[in-house]
Amino acid sequence: MNRTLTVFATLALVNLLSVSAQAYSIDLFLQSLPNGVESVQINAMETDGAFFGSADTGTIFSSSGSSARAAGSANLATGQLRLLTEASGTSVNVASAQVGMQEVLLFHLPSGMTEATIGLLMDITGTTAGYVPGPVGLLEAGINAQSGGLFSEMFGETFAAGGSIPPAVINTQVFGEITVPDGAFVRLNPFLNSVHQGGTVDFSNTANFNIILPEGVTFTSQSGVFLGEAGEVGQVPEPRTLVLLASGLAALLWRRRRV
Repeated sequence: MNRTLTVFATLALVNLLSVSAQAYSIDLFLQSLPNGVESVQINAMETDGAFFGSADTGTIFSSSGSSARAAGSANLATGQLRLLTEASGTSVNVASAQVGMQEVLLFHLPSGMTEATIGLLMDITGTTAGYVPGPVGLLEAGINAQSGGLFSEMFGETFAAGGSIPPAVINTQVFGEITVPDGAFVRLNPFLNSVHQGGTVDFSNTANFNIILPEGVTFTSQSGVFLGEAGEVGQVPEPRTLVLLASGLAALLWRRRRV
């Protein structure tokens, strides 16, 4: 009998209809569906003090021996994203994963600087192998950046779409630039997305997001930890005490960072 079992692991309640309510989060949407057996779906979002999230459907087997699995993790403190999807057997087995994080930043410019160009960088390393031809296949990575009425940008790369994902070694970068004035609030959303029938997509080692800042420019994050342990490219200030700030997006409680 073909039966569907859905498992929800919701780690925190997030109001998806309100941008201001979802100031920062870790977003994991995983599903494995081998032909003719249960599907296992995990939707996990972590907010308000949780800076790392991971989930794994485990390998789900059918009576015929086919299987599917999806796993992923995200870390606000390091900017690291990991994703793994596997499906074996017939081409109707599906594994899918969407892994991402969201953070709101307030940019601080030095005196006399009216605007600054900020670089957004994601280094991506992964492999695909053993695919089974089929109509479903999507593999992409990207960075969404939004700041009220200033801009709404998406920088990304699609490795496969509308069909099977061919075998490949992926070692690339997604890069984009935004221009901000002093005091600008910017929502950032780096993400990985994989869905396919048959084969393996392995981004478990890994995708790393970072920010390139001009000299003298700093930022404050809503979580207070964003990229606090990475900092290899951008200049990342240390946590400061809590202060209350107002913006065009919303009135938010911010944890400031000490330079």
